[in-house]
Amino acid sequence: MRKLLKVFIVFILVIILGILYFKKEKIEKLKISQKEYIEKIITTGTVEVEKKYIVFSEIDGKIEKIYKKDGDIINKSENLLEFDKIFIENKIEIEKFNLKNLKTKLKNLDKNILKETINEVTINLKNYQMALDEYIKFKKLYEKKYISQLEYNQKKEQLNKTESLLKKSQIYLKNIKNGEERKLLLNNIYIGEKKLQYHLEEKKKYLVKSNFGGIIIEKYVNSGEILKKYDKIFKIISPKDKYISIKLDEKYKEKIKMGQKIKIFPLENTVDFIWGEIIYIAKNIDEKDSTLEIKGSLSSNNNFLYKNTVNIVIESEKIKNSYLVPEEYIYIKNNKKYICLLKNNKKILKEIKGRVVLNGFLIEENLGKEIFIVKDENIKEDINIF
Repeated sequence: MRKLLKVFIVFILVIILGILYFKKEKIEKLKISQKEYIEKIITTGTVEVEKKYIVFSEIDGKIEKIYKKDGDIINKSENLLEFDKIFIENKIEIEKFNLKNLKTKLKNLDKNILKETINEVTINLKNYQMALDEYIKFKKLYEKKYISQLEYNQKKEQLNKTESLLKKSQIYLKNIKNGEERKLLLNNIYIGEKKLQYHLEEKKKYLVKSNFGGIIIEKYVNSGEILKKYDKIFKIISPKDKYISIKLDEKYKEKIKMGQKIKIFPLENTVDFIWGEIIYIAKNIDEKDSTLEIKGSLSSNNNFLYKNTVNIVIESEKIKNSYLVPEEYIYIKNNKKYICLLKNNKKILKEIKGRVVLNGFLIEENLGKEIFIVKDENIKEDINIF
């Protein structure tokens, strides 16, 4: 009886241990995949009625002529101001002269010297062939004892000389076609053409044109003044057009550029939007609130009213092969960020590197095509996953 009782007790313990061992713990897990993400800057802006622009100098130079004054109405591409072109035109002429000389040298090398060398090789080849024919004849005569050793040696020496001249002219011809002199000329011509093109493009900056239509409300310069690059020239407004005034956190300064597309949404609408683009970026950060002032274009045929607040989305950088992790799955310890990574049914507290985005954190390191993460960092080291 006791024996049966012991067996029964052991049997019960085995069952209990088995249940504990094979017990499966349900946990909430999240699968995230490696994808390409587009970084979006989301902010707000204010609709303004008056559009103002500052026209800056793109070069250092002396003002020769000013075409417009305060109060003038201007159209797009109208001439505003012209700088003295003597300096840039001298540079252009020098580059043209140098380029012409280089091309002449190459032409002479290819036409005259190359032609002369080819002729020389042709003559030397004929002379060698004649000397070879003579040598063969005299060799046969010498073998038959019809001529002396001296006569035979003279023909042999003549053959060696003509052969040497032929080889030298052939080597010289090869060096002209593929040699350092021709390569150097071609490289200098390439550099000269690049310099000339650069100066021609710079010359365009000596005539300042308007990039838009509007009214000049302020002229900062006078004829004869010497300007530095980025000095102010005119302030222009276009009162008929609306624009979006945006105060952007200074951390986004390197992520925006002129002409960048933006989406403009009504404040309480995340579906309907119109397109605009960045038309102005301030030179300096506002020290008071650490923001950068930018302006976005806004077409006049829209329902946005003056001083309306709107939502702005700026699509910035494409980030390849990254993982988007929701904020609630991120753990911070000692100023470092971690996720609970599940791998082979085991939890790994993994330090992550990347960037904070609006809806979480973007991991920019390769962890595989797909990974599983959990919220609870205190789960067991060994778990079974459903």
